[in-house]
Formats: sequence, structure tokens, C-alpha cells
Amino acid sequence: MIRHVEVVIPLFNSERFIGDTLTSIKKAKLKANIEVSILVVDDGSSDLSVPSVRDWANQENFAVEIVNQPNKGRFEARLTGAKHSKSTWLLFLDSRVRLAEDSLANLANFEISNWLAINGLTLTVEAGGLEASFWEVPTKFFWGESVSDPSPQPYSSGRFDKMPKGTTLLLIRRDTFLELCASVDPLEKTRLISDDTRLLRGLAESGHFIFLPSFQASYVPHLGLGKFFAHLHNRGIVFWDSFRESKGKMKAVSILALVFPCLALAALMAFLFVFDGVWHFFATGVFILLFAWFLAVAAKRGASSRAILSFAVLVFPAIPVYWLGILRGILLRGDFNFRRNPRND
Repeated sequence: MIRHVEVVIPLFNSERFIGDTLTSIKKAKLKANIEVSILVVDDGSSDLSVPSVRDWANQENFAVEIVNQPNKGRFEARLTGAKHSKSTWLLFLDSRVRLAEDSLANLANFEISNWLAINGLTLTVEAGGLEASFWEVPTKFFWGESVSDPSPQPYSSGRFDKMPKGTTLLLIRRDTFLELCASVDPLEKTRLISDDTRLLRGLAESGHFIFLPSFQASYVPHLGLGKFFAHLHNRGIVFWDSFRESKGKMKAVSILALVFPCLALAALMAFLFVFDGVWHFFATGVFILLFAWFLAVAAKRGASSRAILSFAVLVFPAIPVYWLGILRGILLRGDFNFRRNPRND
């Protein structure tokens, strides 16, 4: 049974959201028989995020420790928090995420002895424009079966890519997290590291990592098209790192994501200059059926009508933005070196 947990929050320019995040922790603590401390790692915020944390701590009479560092990204912020903490158990929580009131109580009642880490279920808050609901469709399509099952579900190497996972809402032993971070290479390129998929893949293969749907939180998405596309681009950058060392189907998916624009361009050229007449209608019909099938599966697995509309409207401008992020991640990592090796003779 967990008796104490330290909540580690990486913070960057979140003055609008951090107060609600901290309040949700306090409310969840009141319903759980568990000691909770809070450690905020400010990753070089340029707004009033840190003063907002201090104001909340004074108003609520709740101690919050703040550690400051230059802007290095979320991976480094979480690593700094883990190194600074003395707690056996760390709860990583993003600054835009609010704990459900019964989340810590459900966590405290769960038998933890066989597990090194527990991933929670993060639901997106429906607010703002259509862009706020975009990710619900791919989430439901790829992970809908796991999300709809309320029972605890252990991760394994075979099921890892079919289940939701991430450091947005993650309880993990401090020593385990530090070992995982140390295994990531190269550490000098931490902005390119997928702190969700790649960091946790090895943990899933150990057999001591579980998904607990009753351990829940809600995420406030990036609002506004500009922020949405910037976030999409950043997710593309770390996509390649998520799957560059995977095998089988997901390796094929990652490579397909890389070559997709070339295939799409070839298909478009064929559609415009090779096929004509009935073939135009046939190709268009096949595309529409496949797209409708994708949306229908997502809807069957729980995607809302708002999310379906959001995805249908935004997916086509989103694809090139995401792909450019993938390409940038590959180039920055230097995985593909197009320069010829120097001759030795």
C-alpha cells in the first residue's frame, strides 16, 4: 500500500492552468488515506507561472516546493524533479492536467506490491474550438478497447502499442524512473526523446507496469489553431523516437508515416494524369469508404460527434504539419546520414 507520494509537475508558461491543477491535487488528497507532497519544476517560464504557484500555496496553506531550471523541455524537467525528490513513489502530472477527486483514493486502495509503475487514464476536456477534440478520434480508434475496459490491464511487449500510456499521469517508483532515464540515449538530445512511448517501452517488457482506468485525470487541450498546429508539429518531432527501435507492425507504421507524403503525392499524380472517367469515381469512392470506416470505428469505440467533426475538418491540414515534425525529428537526431563515408585508401 502506498503511504506517501510526491507529485512532480513540470511547469512552463501555465499560469492560466496551474492553479486548477494544484487545487485538484488538494481535493483528491482529502479523499485518500495517503500523504501527498508537491514538487513543481519550473522549466524557465517567462510568464507568471511561478508567482501563481506561490500565491496558491499561500492562499491554500499547502506547502509546494519549487525548483527552477533554464528551459530544457519536459524530459529534463521530470528528470530534475526525480533527482530532487526523496520520495519512493513519484506521481508525474502535467501542469494542464487535473486529478479526478477519487483518483488518489483508487490508487491507495490498489495492491501495489507487484508493480513498478501505474499509468492512469487521461480524458480530454471538451472546451474551445473544434481543435480541442481532435485527438479523441485517434485515441478511440487505436486504444478504444483498452479505455472502455474498467479493469486493471497489465502492459506487455505485445500489447504496449495497443494501450494508452504516457507520463502525463504516471505513478512510478523513483529509482525505476531514474534507471529508465539513464537508459535513454543520447541524453544530450533530450528535447527529441519521446518521454511517453520510448521511455516506458522497456518497463512494459518487464511485466511490472499496469494501466489502471480508475486512476483518472482530465487534460485541458491547447486552444487556438496556432497552438494546435505547433503542438501537432512537436508531437511529430518525437514520433520517430517513439518507434525507431520498435519491431514488427509498429516499425512498419513508423516507416509508413515517413514515406506517406511521397505515396500520397504519387497517388494524387496518378489520379490527375493517369486515371480518368470511371477510375476517378472508383478511387474517390475507395478513399471515402476508408475514411468513413476509420471514423465509424472511432465512433463505435466512444468518440463523440464533436470529435468526429473536428477530425474530419482538421486531419488534412494536420497531416503535412505532423509529417514535417517527423522529418525534423529524424534530421535533428541524425539517424540518416546522407554524407558518404570518407575513403581510407
